[in-house]
Amino acid sequence: MKRFQWLMVFLAFAPVLLFAYTGQFSRLISDDDCAVVIGQYRGVWGMVHYQYNNWGGRYGTYLLKGTLAQIDTLGPRVTHATMIALWLGGWYWLVVQGLTFLKIDDSRRALSIVIAALIIAAVSNAFYTWESRYYHGAVIIHTLPIVLFTGYMALMVWMAPRLRKNILSLVGVIAGGAICFLIAGFSETHVVYQLIFLAFCLLMSFALLGRSVRYRYVRVFGVSLLATLVSLIVQLTAPGVAAREAATILKFGPVDRSLLLPRTLRYGFDYIKDPE
Repeated sequence: MKRFQWLMVFLAFAPVLLFAYTGQFSRLISDDDCAVVIGQYRGVWGMVHYQYNNWGGRYGTYLLKGTLAQIDTLGPRVTHATMIALWLGGWYWLVVQGLTFLKIDDSRRALSIVIAALIIAAVSNAFYTWESRYYHGAVIIHTLPIVLFTGYMALMVWMAPRLRKNILSLVGVIAGGAICFLIAGFSETHVVYQLIFLAFCLLMSFALLGRSVRYRYVRVFGVSLLATLVSLIVQLTAPGVAAREAATILKFGPVDRSLLLPRTLRYGFDYIKDPE
């Protein structure tokens, strides 16, 4: 039985290890080189300040890119390997808690590893892999925050039942909100996804949980939702957003906002038909 378990673990791990290996051939492309130069010239916090005021509100992305700039061209390879490891760990922790809740004790660890690896393999093959795994700029903006948020949700699900009405629990909830704020800051797209998901979790906490445990999950998801909302405001009000909008209007003329909805629907359906 043990041999069979380890065989299943190996087979499930094979595609994940392949993704990690192929990611070692990822390189800086286009704007990635500019980010490295800015990060090395201005430093980590200098890059965050410069980009936030001149380019956009993605403070989480700028913080990470400024940090990775210090290791020069190794950034994409380090990011890819770390991302795979963190995602596997996050899903493993989340699945373990799910199986514990369902009172499944037999081979829980092996089963959790297999399920986590299969989820990563399935998700990785469900999207345009060049953009979502190998293009460094897109990985940091779109894929990495999902990876980090998976680990964050595992942490919150683990922490919520252990909360008590004391100062230590309050510190834990506030620290969780700070982490959530940082993750939300990787892109405008992700912060919207995160906002919707956390709002759903908060509503489900009210609808499905008993009064004795409800307040714990409401505290966790409520603070997380508030932190995400603050992140959205911080990104939308960044001086860099206004600067780029002004530059765009100067070059192409005023934006016809009446086209926002029809073009959003058009491009959305076009992407569904042909994601590449």
